[in-house]
Amino acid sequence: MRIQTVYNLNVTQKAITVTANAGQTKVYGAANPAYTYTITVGSLVGADTLTGALSRIAGESVGTYAITQGTLNNSNYSITFVPNNFAITQKTLTITANAGQSKVYGAVDPAAFTYNITSGSLVGADTLSGALSRVAGEGVGTYAITQGTLNNSNYSITYNGNNFAITQKTLTITANAGQTKVYGAANPVYRDSKSCGSLIPMAIWLNWEKALRRSFDDIMQAGELPRRWPRRRARRWKSCVNSLKAQPIIPMNTTWSPTSWQTKPLAQAVDYPDRSLLQQTLKHLAELPPLVTSWEVEALKTQLAEAHKADASYCKAATVASVLTTAGRTPLPVN
Repeated sequence: MRIQTVYNLNVTQKAITVTANAGQTKVYGAANPAYTYTITVGSLVGADTLTGALSRIAGESVGTYAITQGTLNNSNYSITFVPNNFAITQKTLTITANAGQSKVYGAVDPAAFTYNITSGSLVGADTLSGALSRVAGEGVGTYAITQGTLNNSNYSITYNGNNFAITQKTLTITANAGQTKVYGAANPVYRDSKSCGSLIPMAIWLNWEKALRRSFDDIMQAGELPRRWPRRRARRWKSCVNSLKAQPIIPMNTTWSPTSWQTKPLAQAVDYPDRSLLQQTLKHLAELPPLVTSWEVEALKTQLAEAHKADASYCKAATVASVLTTAGRTPLPVN
């Protein structure tokens, strides 16, 4: 009799290590790719393959997401998986502020400065949060429209600016009828230059309508009066502005503003290495009273008129200054 012995052979899984490849990305809004991997330890036998696929943590906003083993498998192998990160990068977008945006002087700014997407597009129902802004200023002129707070973190935005224009307000001035003088007499004063002219800075005289329609506190806040002015003089100025509202005013034909010199061509460019110090200096200068004040101009005009009528004499002192000497009056100081 023949006896046959049966033995069991135990075939165990082969160990391999699968590593998700680094540097896998997509642009925000694009479809997900097939996630790739490499067998970094061990190898597959013959024509074996791994079934299934890698996956990743859910999410479609810009950021990094861990790549996971997902359904990748083969029952003949004991797989050790080494993860990596998958990155979603910002989509590029070009925003251009629309040309031709404007308002009339004295009106409020539009509810929103408008723009177009001139390159790229938004994904699905995406929107941009925030709004465009502009450089501060209320005088007639052009002001750059800036990106302001307009943004969406899923997009890399290139912004192309444009200008916002404040145009002149239409104003009709009618000279009062019946104004006269006797032959040989001096011309009358056609505006109130003595009661208030000596108190109001030249920058305010040069824009009558602006001075009359804004409150004293608004103008102080805007820095259009020197902050070191005595409060007594400031109160007198406020009283004068209020009194002018009932009087006919002839505005001067000018576009002067405290910054209008910046629009003139540079005859000689000066290099300021420390831009921060330059800005501090300009800010300090803006708070100081003018070199020649309006009341000094008015005083000079009054005394020149007296000299013209032979009530005073005009003398030129050397070549650097002029002084008026009047009988019984204190001469104009020469600084």
